[in-house]
Amino acid sequence: MKFGGHFLNKKQDQEYYIEKLEKENLELKERIRYYESKFHKRSDCMKPNLIETGKRIKSIRSNLGMTMEQFAILTDSSNTSAVNNWERGYNLPNKTKLKKIAILGNTTTDWIKWGTLEEYITSYLIGIGYELYIKDFPEIPHKVFKDIQEKYSDTFSLDKDYELLDSIIKNIFTKYYSKEFEVNQIS
Repeated sequence: MKFGGHFLNKKQDQEYYIEKLEKENLELKERIRYYESKFHKRSDCMKPNLIETGKRIKSIRSNLGMTMEQFAILTDSSNTSAVNNWERGYNLPNKTKLKKIAILGNTTTDWIKWGTLEEYITSYLIGIGYELYIKDFPEIPHKVFKDIQEKYSDTFSLDKDYELLDSIIKNIFTKYYSKEFEVNQIS
């Protein structure tokens, strides 16, 4: 078949488009690395939002109908001031106490520290330097969340695959980031 003076070969066309997509993906990865280095932020430096973590701890205690004193005893804390400091977001409980709180609340330590998966996605993207982008496109973390649900819900376990989560978020985000970036460049 001849088109515009060129013979079309399905195999060559496929190879051309694959090569083009790989080049675009590489350029996008380079752009992401540039912004990460510019902001000097990496996911392994990311810390939980103490205020939000405190709210989640307080909700666990409140749902159990406990006073701070009762909660302090069950978490092996020295006194109520430690519980008060957690709930106000002054500091985090240590790992052992955090595990006890998770057990009491019938939840995970990850939920206590990060909240829902969607909240974690937002925190992660902000943590690697996309805060302004998230403000301009607040629907993107939800889209990333939906994609993770659709693509990984059967096979993904947050407890087992936690290390993979950041790269999964970044890969899915890159897809949306590049689409929005292209639209904004054209406009």
